[in-house]
Amino acid sequence: MHTTTPSYIVELPLRVNDQQNRFLEKAFEFGRTLYNATLGTALGRLQRMRETQEWRVARDMPKGKARTKAFSAVHKAFGLTEFGLTIIANNHRKASGRKDIGAHEAQSIGKAVWRALQRHMFRKAGRPRFKTFWRGLNSIEGTNNQEIMYKLSTLLRTVDKPEGNG
Repeated sequence: MHTTTPSYIVELPLRVNDQQNRFLEKAFEFGRTLYNATLGTALGRLQRMRETQEWRVARDMPKGKARTKAFSAVHKAFGLTEFGLTIIANNHRKASGRKDIGAHEAQSIGKAVWRALQRHMFRKAGRPRFKTFWRGLNSIEGTNNQEIMYKLSTLLRTVDKPEGNG
């Protein structure tokens, strides 16, 4: 994945109090369960998709634009696209009723599941694995800077849009 804008990553050690630590632990654990739920749904849809006549017809076609178009139509019908998996992740987040992770973070988790599933679907990697408690998420990203933010003095979770952006 290549971006056109210059980007950088800064890793900073956090010194947090007990309340902030509990918040982060809950967010990471919920992120892990959200990843697993989204992956389980996606793997189930992939299996059902591969059992359909449309997928078998597309598989047996000679390689070319028509085959690619047929596969794309089947993937889209089953919601096995990046957009489809971000919707699945967000629906799982909403169905849980928990507020530990926002919509933007859930969308990023859906994109991570899509990257793993895409590599599996196109035979570039094996079957994606579920995240265990001991080997959970190492980081949580968002699609913008609205969610978990590091400030020099505190760790905040913003809910509202910043002033002047809306």
